[in-house]
This record gives sequence, structure tokens and C-alpha cells, in this order.
Amino acid sequence: MKLRFSNTIDDIVALSDYNHEQSPTLRRARQRYRLTGAILASLLSFLLLTILLEPLSLSPLVLLLPLLYAAIFAWKSSRQYRRSVQEMVRQLYSEPGNRRLFTEHELEVVPEGLIVRTKYQETRLAWGAFERIEATADHTFLFIGSTTAYVLPNGRLNAGDLQQFLEAFRTYYVPDATLPPRATVPVPTPPVVRPPVVSPPETVTVVHGTKPWYLSDKS
Repeated sequence: MKLRFSNTIDDIVALSDYNHEQSPTLRRARQRYRLTGAILASLLSFLLLTILLEPLSLSPLVLLLPLLYAAIFAWKSSRQYRRSVQEMVRQLYSEPGNRRLFTEHELEVVPEGLIVRTKYQETRLAWGAFERIEATADHTFLFIGSTTAYVLPNGRLNAGDLQQFLEAFRTYYVPDATLPPRATVPVPTPPVVRPPVVSPPETVTVVHGTKPWYLSDKS
């Protein structure tokens, strides 16, 4: 069963958004960002109030304003954080050097695993290389790591049927399976060709001369 598709930057952004929503580590990073920003916003607003107003005239109601401002900042910072991450991902993958990512991919399900082909490479993955399959309304993610996945655009396939592909994937999938060892083909050793040994020509010295006389020159 084969499937062909091409990815765009929007697909990579979708994977990034999904990871930031699902990954515990990335969620904690976003929460720290919101909490730190809210605390700083609260302290800054309280400092401005003490500068602009008489300290003794600060009513308890006025003192609630920094907390209200912190809550508003935390709510808005979540959306701002997501937009900043999306913009960073777009800029990163707009740089040169990503031709292998944005070319057409062909995935083929075979009993031993999955074969991934592009015009630049061919890769065989055993079933044990896949961690999980996740899906949204627009994408299906074949995870081969905690945040690394093949991104299948559900509505933009070049060839193949997504549901049939996933059924074949689940049919053959075996957790922790590895690729079978490849059969080694003996390479024949080429025969050693040695050059013929040529003996130097035999010489005879003339008694009444100084020039060697070669037998090969005899007439």
C-alpha cells in the first residue's frame, strides 16, 4: 500500500502547534513563560501605582489592579507565545537547505515496516521505529520520536487512500519489531594478474672492443 504527498511550511507549523499542546515539556515551558510574564506585569503595575498615587491613598480595590493586569497578561501572552513560535518555525524552514523535506514523499507499507522514498533518498523503517499515530482534522502524524513525525496532509494527498493506508499500517504493525538482517552476498575476489617476468638480454663482450654486443643484434 502506497501513499504520496508533499509537505508545506503550514504542515510543519501544524506539527509544532500539536507538539506544544501535547508535549509535557513544551507545556511546562509555556506555563513558565506565562507565569514569569504575569509576575513581572503585576510588579510593574504596582510600582506605577505607587509612583502615580499617594501611598496612603491606595485602597484595597486599587491594589487589585495589578492582579487584574497580571491575569489579562497571562491570557494574552498564551496567544502571543503561540504566534511567536509559529513565526519562528516559518522563518526557520524558509531558509535554504530543506529541499528533502518539501519534496514529494512516497510511503509504502510492507510486512517488515515502512519504506520512505523521495527523489533524494530511500529509507526503510522497522515497525519498532514508530511511537504512535496522532491525528487532527487536517493532519495525521506518524511519530518516530517524542516530537518528530511524518506529517500527512489529510486533504492534500498526491496519490493513495489515507484510510486504506492506515488500515494496512495497523495490520502489519508490530511494536518493537526490527528490520531483518540483510543477506550478505559474497564479493568474488578478482584474480591476481602478475606481469610476465622478462629477463634482461644476454650480453657478450667483444675481446678486442669496449662496446657490449647483444645477441639479439646478431645478424
